[in-house]
Amino acid sequence: MELRGEQPQADKNIDELFWGIDPKRFAGIVATTGGGKTYIFLSQFLKFLQKYENEKSEPEPQIEASRISNIPTYFFAPQNPILDQTKDRIVEYVILDKYLEIFNNQYMNLIGTEEYLQTAVEKISDRLVRSSKRKGNKKEELKKNINDICESVQSNPELSDEEKLEEIITQINYIIGDDTANITKSEFPNLLFKCYQNNDDIEKLLEEISNQEEPVLIVIDEAHRAVTPENGKKIEELIRKCSNAKVLALTATPDRSDGIDAMAKLAQICGYSIPEIRREAYLAAKLTLVDAIKKDLIVKPKVVTFDLKLDETHEYTDMKAIVEKLKKTVEEKEPSYREYLMKHGSYSNAALKKIRERDSKLIDFYEACKITGKNEFLKELLSEEIEELSKTDAKDPKIQKRLKENESLLKYMIETENASKNQSSKDLVAFFDRIDEMDRPGTEFNKKYVEWKRKKTNEIIQNTTKEHEYILNSKGICFTPRSNKNKSSKKIIEDYKKLMKEYFPVEDENLLVTHSNTGVVPEKEDKKNLRRFMAPKNPKEGMLLIIAMDRFTEGIHSEGVRMLSMFRQFDEKKQKDETEEGQDPCITFLQQIGRGITTKKDGEIVDDIPIIFDFACNFMRFNPMLENSFEISESQTKFKQIAEKVLVTGEKQFRNRKTKQKFKSIRRIIKE
Repeated sequence: MELRGEQPQADKNIDELFWGIDPKRFAGIVATTGGGKTYIFLSQFLKFLQKYENEKSEPEPQIEASRISNIPTYFFAPQNPILDQTKDRIVEYVILDKYLEIFNNQYMNLIGTEEYLQTAVEKISDRLVRSSKRKGNKKEELKKNINDICESVQSNPELSDEEKLEEIITQINYIIGDDTANITKSEFPNLLFKCYQNNDDIEKLLEEISNQEEPVLIVIDEAHRAVTPENGKKIEELIRKCSNAKVLALTATPDRSDGIDAMAKLAQICGYSIPEIRREAYLAAKLTLVDAIKKDLIVKPKVVTFDLKLDETHEYTDMKAIVEKLKKTVEEKEPSYREYLMKHGSYSNAALKKIRERDSKLIDFYEACKITGKNEFLKELLSEEIEELSKTDAKDPKIQKRLKENESLLKYMIETENASKNQSSKDLVAFFDRIDEMDRPGTEFNKKYVEWKRKKTNEIIQNTTKEHEYILNSKGICFTPRSNKNKSSKKIIEDYKKLMKEYFPVEDENLLVTHSNTGVVPEKEDKKNLRRFMAPKNPKEGMLLIIAMDRFTEGIHSEGVRMLSMFRQFDEKKQKDETEEGQDPCITFLQQIGRGITTKKDGEIVDDIPIIFDFACNFMRFNPMLENSFEISESQTKFKQIAEKVLVTGEKQFRNRKTKQKFKSIRRIIKE
């Protein structure tokens, strides 16, 4: 197992904290999602394993032995798929590597010969089957699958025997399936995996501790979840009861929306002084996403934004509500202004100032509509309508009126490259009337606009996949919105399965679903889909895509993910994400994009960078918080500026509006 980037230094820092001049009980790793926290844990686990074996003076284990060691360790995580993934990594990078090391020591005479590869696979296969506890047909099935892998890899002339064996071992790990739990338990009987969000598990564990050997190491993964009011007391009780155990905590996001720093809290429980906590002496590593990007330590995804989707954001909805009030104000005040003009011959400076302020806000929204593509769509539709209406011989006044309106509005839109050149409230109001038609579900305008927007979205996706063809032969994750009172989780998942098939050329058998609720996806199917998605993928099989609502948000990391489709919106202004147990929405957002982030090897140049399709326009909101580390389209940035301007001025203008009486004179209108 090779540590990358800053992982080796983090590993050394843990050694210093645990075994240095002033040894401590606790070490924390804060590293960006995809930063390799699991591999740092595995490195430490191997060191504890070696240390424990040396202290026990146990003889070198044999390939035929029943187990590697009996090291007592507790590993905690917030959900079972994270535990399953950790077992996979232990089998691949600890158990199988150890098997290989033992084999090489015993059969040194075979290294470099034709018999080496076949004998190694045979011996390691026998050991795996024995540890898996498979019997009868299932035992023979596993052996056959291993032989198939061996034959497939052996046929690759570009690999050396060592590289072939490494690839075979990697692939074997993922065909073992649920046997990884049995194999891990067989090799490490005292390695206990527990879900700390399950209070019953921790209660039972606390009862069991008195009957077991005290752990050498306690690992707390996704540590920000371990200090919640529900979990914190039990975890603290466990740590205090196992007073001699070292504690290693891992997280990408230690700061919680309730103000608790998870790492500082755990350090305090483990005996760090207040001055030590203040200077974060308990941290072996602290690497944020922004830091990792600046240091070029990770593969930074490319973000593909959908400006057409901006009109589905809460910013647009809020902005539109303010503009609707402004539009009514225009309609109410325009006659009064005309009356004032007829009486006085010209507008007063105060009146002109108010007109400009009013129109300025309307124009900002006009510009936002241009960004969302609504202007472009309207011009296309108006042109089509004008052509159709011109062909009719009907003298119907309604048709003629509609034709003149369309011609007038189209001329206004074409001539107004910049809306500020034409501050005609009448034309703007006509424009907003059409926007109202477009946004009203069930209207002909709305149906055509939805279809037009879908077509444009498809064009963006097709152009991106042409530029980055490897996406079509890689893994992808679709993060759906959460369920709500209008749509169940099951319905949402089905809807997005259809949508993904429309957007990407994915076969039915390669379109998987996952959910933590067995009522949505049966547990057996969920496990099967997760295991298949986590396994190494054959590029020749096309795209493998999984629809996830809450799975994959944190902790679960699959190699080979090159595409994320994000549909769930996060609000950076909220202090907590109500659907994520009080978690900061920014944390959930970072966890999701982390599924497409991996650590780079030193000096590595990556051609097949992950692509994030940002359907929910989340980067518009969160990119400034990330010091604009990701490149997003200019129009999204401009839209945010317009939205903020209209919202601020609109909120100011309409504050306490209901308490004000209607204006009865032009003087009062001007004074407002």
